[in-house]
This record gives sequence, structure tokens and C-alpha cells, in this order.
Amino acid sequence: MPPGPPATNPDHLAKEEEFTKMPSELASVDWTKPIAWGKYHPYPPSEDTQDSDVAEAPRLPLTPENTPPTFQSPHPALDFHVHATSGRARYTTVHLPHGPVSTPVFMPVGTKGTLKGLTPFDVTRSDALNNKIILANTYHLALQPGTELIRDAGAEGGLHEFMGWDRNILTDSGGFQMVSLLKLAEITEEGVTFENPFQEGTEAASVVADGEKNDEATPGKKRPAPTSSDDAPKSQRMLLRPEDSIYHQNNIGSDIMMALDDVVSSVTDDDTRFRIATYRTLRWLDRCFAAHRRPHDQNLFPIVQGGLDTNRGGLRDICLAGFRLRDDQAPGYAIGGLAGGESKDDFWKVVDHCCRALPDAKPRYLMGVGYPLDLVVCTALGVDLYDCVYPTRTARFGVALVEGDAPGTLRLKSHGCAEDHRVIMDGCECMACCDDNGDGGGYTRARLHAMLKNDNPLAVSLVTHHNLAYMMNLNRKMREAIKNDCYAHIPQSSISMHQFTSAWLLGVVVGGDVASAFAPSIAITSAAASRCTARTSPLFSMPDDPYPSDYDADDLEDTARHVEVDTNEEDAAIRDELKRELILLASVTNRGMCASIEEENLVVDLVAQLEALNPTANPALNSQGDWELCYSSTQSFRSSPFFLAIRAFLGDDNKAMAENAFDIHDRATTASRVGKVRQIINENNNELISEYELSVGVAPGLPFRVKGTVVTSADLNAMAPETWEMEVRGTMVNGSNVPFLDQYLDDNAVEIPVGEAYKAVSGSVPTAVLMTFYVDEGMRITRDSDDNFFVFTRA
Repeated sequence: MPPGPPATNPDHLAKEEEFTKMPSELASVDWTKPIAWGKYHPYPPSEDTQDSDVAEAPRLPLTPENTPPTFQSPHPALDFHVHATSGRARYTTVHLPHGPVSTPVFMPVGTKGTLKGLTPFDVTRSDALNNKIILANTYHLALQPGTELIRDAGAEGGLHEFMGWDRNILTDSGGFQMVSLLKLAEITEEGVTFENPFQEGTEAASVVADGEKNDEATPGKKRPAPTSSDDAPKSQRMLLRPEDSIYHQNNIGSDIMMALDDVVSSVTDDDTRFRIATYRTLRWLDRCFAAHRRPHDQNLFPIVQGGLDTNRGGLRDICLAGFRLRDDQAPGYAIGGLAGGESKDDFWKVVDHCCRALPDAKPRYLMGVGYPLDLVVCTALGVDLYDCVYPTRTARFGVALVEGDAPGTLRLKSHGCAEDHRVIMDGCECMACCDDNGDGGGYTRARLHAMLKNDNPLAVSLVTHHNLAYMMNLNRKMREAIKNDCYAHIPQSSISMHQFTSAWLLGVVVGGDVASAFAPSIAITSAAASRCTARTSPLFSMPDDPYPSDYDADDLEDTARHVEVDTNEEDAAIRDELKRELILLASVTNRGMCASIEEENLVVDLVAQLEALNPTANPALNSQGDWELCYSSTQSFRSSPFFLAIRAFLGDDNKAMAENAFDIHDRATTASRVGKVRQIINENNNELISEYELSVGVAPGLPFRVKGTVVTSADLNAMAPETWEMEVRGTMVNGSNVPFLDQYLDDNAVEIPVGEAYKAVSGSVPTAVLMTFYVDEGMRITRDSDDNFFVFTRA
């Protein structure tokens, strides 16, 4: 019987007063110089270059394809062959105990030892996928079913035997759960203690189920441990030390293991917490190396931390300098602490910084990243391996990844697919698209639409298979482009490059040939403005699931369109992740008014997924207070009830006049800005009063704007708890950016009785039926009957 995890070596524990002190081992580092080692062309020579007088680093030695591995000390379980380079991108093979892995490569995530909706046969016996490596989660496997059970499975034991997988596995260390389960975690020098989110009766269960605000969940703070065993029985708490993480990963038998690191959300503004975490990551790495009992057949990768600090001598440099001293023990490296809501500029800068420092003769793994755009960009920066739940998770919502004339995502549940008899993507060899020479497959979009609407689980499996096939095909194209030294000319139809804008990416990081390929594909906001069009998209509807667990398609009720979050941490964690991503994207796309269709598609997907994880939907309980509009999908005034009422009043004889007048008004209001929204609940008649601060361009081409306050009322008794009917009352025009007009409007307190105007035109005030969902107490999503939606955040 293998021994349990070793005890903590007190020599590796720092005292509290030492938490923010620079490690003594780094005292002699010259922070004025770049932290880099083992570098080759096109990088500058690093300090360890044999000839310090050379102007540039030597070229990286290339190994022919299909060269057999020579596993040898100091890393007997990994052999790394670089076959070709194109700029900083490289085509390589990582030889591991369960076979070779060609990179760049995306690794699908099988959190608990399985890819949802697919069998190992589906993944390995398909030319479209043929995955050589997948990822599993140490924390979740340790909780359920337990790594001791996995270790003792079958003749050889380990997760390979347990799940019937004869290829490579990478496991994370459990460090990410310090971010996703921060409300349930207590982080100390010894390790991190989690409350079991699966066990009823715990504080974890009540926090997640009730959605309570916990002040101690603020990033960088620790939630105090229970004062007695009665508060949380030992069986309900899990201590994860570096020694425990390595013990569990040794039991799992993964080919690549991750060191336990102290992870802080990238959007935290606590510099001291980041510093503590960076120094602690180095101390914990030493404990991981000491606890590792299977270096002969398992590889242990350190994870670079340090937040977004890429300054010379900053936290990323400090972590990298510590790893440089331990390089002989590391067969490869991971870059962590990203994809948590930071801007794309900051994200890519950190990746660039780390790749410029880490040795070129070892693999680099970027953790938690899986958007096609990010794979293409970060490979250009020098990354080899990636993982993310994005392709499989979005498939469970009926969203397919596509390339071609309009690359990006295809929402198979949308009305546009109901009568579309094409397959998801021409030329794709996945189970959904390929007809296998007439022997099956070839599922049309219309067929998948009907299957998804009827909750057929086969449809989810087919879309999952397609999305993974898309990622693998993208990987093959990337490798082929590098092999032919034309990575700068990857077909622009392969990815949705215009999801985000980044002048930094074009001007600083990529440069040269790669920039020339990326520049035409990235939709700069000003260019996207010319493509502004009104659009709507239907809600995602999914079946009732009495036992919602993790983030899957069963978590959304078809009738109420919301669920009560259960005790599984993934719901709350992924909701936070989606919320950050939505706010980020909304800021980039300027509240939708200059968004491309593809950007809007991404926002719609995020909104639908947030609604799926929505714990509450009662406006009477949650609306009061000040809100700010974060994003609006409504861009066309002509779809408003007011326009429709006037069109009906004017009749067909005046159709041309109405179209011309409202075309002008439509273009003017497209540039409007909604500021603060103050909402007050009148409990006497169960009414909701809203005051919108609105700034509207008076006419297209004219620089001046007017400001106003639109007052609306909503009847909370009209419909279901999350739905009400709203009618406009009036508009108070406050002023303008033109001085004399501003003074006039303010002096005369101009009021426009919009409600009375409605009545004069059509005899009644048209009402808008609204439905509101609350992501949490800081964000709400409101939809109208036309499926336009508005995302608000607390002011």
C-alpha cells in the first residue's frame, strides 16, 4: 500500500512577518536585466548564452518529425522535440509516457475523468478528434470518487485504467479552486482548506444555495475557520497542502502534473495579496518537488504567477527568477493566473512576457485558455498547450463553433436554423457533419435545432463532438502553417478574430509578418460601427432539472428560465466568470452600438448562459436602487412601440414620409447613451418607477446632444414574478452640450409628455412586456417581448 502524503516540512513554512519579504535566494538578482534563460533566436541572448558578446541568440536546434524519444535524466518521463518555427510560434512534439503529443494543441477538459456526452472511443477513434491528451481536475477527483479508489483501479491502477483511457492525461493541482471556491476556502501558509460543496448542512451549502453576501469572500481575504468542530465536522472540510495535491496526482497517475500554487484572481486590486501569493508559490513549489514520488513516469510543471505585473523586477519577474533557480527540476512550465476577467491587452502582455523569459527547449502550457482567437495569438507568442471548458460547455447550450465566411459561433437553437438544411460546417469530419459515405451522420442544422428543442441528449453529444473537432482542426492548421513557415498567413476564416480589439497586439507584441495577418482580421471598433444593425435572438430554453449539478444544459427550466443554484461550486464560479467576460466584452463593444454581428453573437451567448445559472428572478425584491446600463442589444428605434403606433396612425398613404422621418431618428438614437437608472418601488400599488438618464444625438452628423430623464412605470402584478408590463410616462429634458440651448432647457424645465403623445396618436399607451433575471445582486438582465435585452450593473 503506497504511503499517505508526507508531513509538512517546517523549513518550508514562512512566518507571517516574512510573507511580504523578497525570498533570500533572489537577493542577488539584477532586476535591471530581463529575466530569461535558455533562449534562442528570435529572442535576444539571455544571461546563460555561452557567448555573451553575440548580437542575437543562436537558432533553436530542430529535430526531424517522427524522431523516437530518448527519455533520460533529469526528466525521464518527457522528451521535447521542436520540429519547426515560424516567428515565435513553434511546431513540436511532447513525448510522454502514454504517447507523443503534437503541439500547438488544445486539451479538452474532463473535470471528473470524463468528457460529458462523449466516450473515450468517440474521442480516440475519430480522425476528426484523435485527441492525444485530456485534462482532469485533482480537487474534484479527490472529493469524488477519491484518488485512493482511482489508484487501485484495475491491474495498473490510476485514472487511465479507471476511465478506460490509454492516452495522456494532464491534471491541475487544485489551485484554481482558490479563486472559484474563494467563499469556501481558508488559505494559510500550510495550504488551503475547503468546505465540501457537495455535502449538505455545511456553510458552503448555505452560502451557495441562499446566495448570501459574505464579506470575507473579498479577494485577498481569508474566511475564518469554524471555532469548533461542531460548526463544521472534519469530514466536511478538506485540507489541500502542496503535499496533498502531489499525493492525489501521484494516485491519479497523470502524465503531467501541476504544482500547487497560490492563485489570486487577476482582477483583484490587492497588491499585497499578489505579493504574498507570488512568494508563497515558490515555497509551495519546493514542497511539491519534495513530495513527488513518481518523477520516473510523471512530470511536474511549475506555474508562473504574479498577477498582471510585467514590470522589470515585478511579480512575474520574481516568480520567473525563482523558477530559473529550479530549472533542473522542471521538465516544462505553465502560465497561470489569467483568463479571469482582465482585459485582452493585459492578458496577452503577460503571456508575451512569460514566453520571452521561459526556456525555449521546454514546453509551455497556458492554463484555462480556449477561445480560438487566444489560441492563434498566444501560439504566435510561443505557447504550446492549452485547455478550457469553452468548446464543450458552449456545446451543451446548442452553440457550435464555425469557420467560413462568418467565423465564430452558430446558435443552433435560433430560429434561423429551424429550416436550414445545411450541416453545421461544410468539410467538417465530426459525427454531426460527416455523412460517412452515406452510412449515417450528416445532421442538418434544422435537424439539430429540432433535437435540441426537444431536449434530445444525442444532439448535445453531436455538437460537443463538432466543437472539439473544430478545435483539433484549428490545431492542425496552426501546426501546418508553422511547418511551412507561414504562420502569418493562417486563413482568416479559421477564427473569429474580431471578437476583441487591441492596438497593443498589433503594434507591440506580434509585429512583423504575424501582425500583417492579424491586422485585417481584427475589427477595430470604428470599423465595426459602420456595420451596426438591429438584431434579436431567441432565448435559450432548456428542460427542468430537479438536481442541477454543474454547468450543463439541464440547469435551465423551460418555463421560468431560471434555476436555484445548488451546492456545486461550478455554478457559482462559472457565473462569476461569465459575468466578468460579459462586462469586459460590453466595455470593448461600446454597449453594443458599435458591435459587429459576431461580437453581438458572443454577448448573446454569454447572456443566455448567465440566465441559465440565474438564482432569482423577482424584480419587486431586487430592482430598487441605482443601476447603469452595461450593454443593450436594442439599436433600432423603428422597432419601438412608439414608432409602430405612429406608423399605424399615419397609414399607408404616408408610409414614405414616416420611413424617411424615422430613418433620421433611428440613426440619431443609435448613438444614444443611457446613464444611471434609478428605480423606486411604490409598495402602495405594487408599482416600479424608473428614471433613466438619457443622452441622445439630436440628428445624424450634428455634434450636439440633449440630455433627458425618461420616467416609466411598471405594473408588478401584471404577470409572473419575474415579468411585468411597463409604460412610458414622460421625458424631462435637462440640457445640452450647446451652451445657449443648455441654459434654455434648464431654465424652462422642458417636459415632453410622452405618455400623452402616445394617447394622442393611437388612443392608448403601448406597454412593453419585460422579464428580468438577476445574475447576482450586482447584475441584472432584462428582456422585452421582442427578445431585445439590456444588461445592467449596480451603479
